[in-house]
Amino acid sequence: MARLHGEWAHWKRWWLAIGLVLFTHPLLDAMTVYGTQLALPFSDYPYAVGSVFIIDPLYTLPLLIGAGWALAASEKGERNGLVSRRGMRANAIGLALSTAYLAWSVLAQQHVTRLATATLAAQGIVAEHVLVTPGAFNSLLWRVVVVSGDSYLEGFHSLLDRPSVATLETKAGAKADTTPTISFERYPRGNALAAELAQDDAVRRIRNFSKGFYALRVDGGRVRITDLRVGQEPNYIFSFAVAERHSPAVLPRAVPLAKPEQIGARPDIACGLPWIWRRMWANRCHLSRGFVLAPLRHRAVDARPQPACSPLKRKR
Repeated sequence: MARLHGEWAHWKRWWLAIGLVLFTHPLLDAMTVYGTQLALPFSDYPYAVGSVFIIDPLYTLPLLIGAGWALAASEKGERNGLVSRRGMRANAIGLALSTAYLAWSVLAQQHVTRLATATLAAQGIVAEHVLVTPGAFNSLLWRVVVVSGDSYLEGFHSLLDRPSVATLETKAGAKADTTPTISFERYPRGNALAAELAQDDAVRRIRNFSKGFYALRVDGGRVRITDLRVGQEPNYIFSFAVAERHSPAVLPRAVPLAKPEQIGARPDIACGLPWIWRRMWANRCHLSRGFVLAPLRHRAVDARPQPACSPLKRKR
């Protein structure tokens, strides 16, 4: 690269710059929910923090502005025979702001995790796995996924949510408890189907890849396995048809498909983004029925009505 740009005299700077890119990019990938295999070739485990959405403008924009300012100032400085200190300072500020945003996301994630843990304990729910990830394109709205027995739970919490006020009876008298809580919707996880397909390679791979955050269900005579980490009910990107199963009289057990078929759905962006914006600012007044933070209850995914404009409506 140094030779290509005619700066062989500064090859050490180029070596350092490229080395930092190769070193920091996997670390940035590890901040997302999918993570990356940092320990290769000794381990293929994907280390993941999950505190930043895969695309987050608040992380990217400071870097772009700082780098753009530095490039523009450098071109002007080259014409005048000068090196722009303002450009370098702008680039450093952009890098500092983006790094600070990553630190903020970790702190926010830990806060929501503590809140989710307290809510689950208060409701007597035994959680096998708890996943706390930010909503799309922001770090104010957080999605919580809980695996509990033959069910999984989904809830949302905005850092701007107002706490529900409950009155507690104490020895000193009535006291208002303003601790925020998270309400969840419960969905079947399909453990019986998982047992039937335990030896299927596709099911085993998704089960391992998702770190336990998966669900199986029968949809149109086919068994679907879904990675629950990215998306929201009922739209998930990584969802695959892996077997066939009709009525018990026809196929008493699930029969694996010769080749899994990806059938993931994406939300209607025109409806989904406005919902995220409203929910992010703690507005619970315009949620579709599927997203209402109602008391915990069991509800089949396919049984829910979907309004004409709702993030739950599948994009076809």
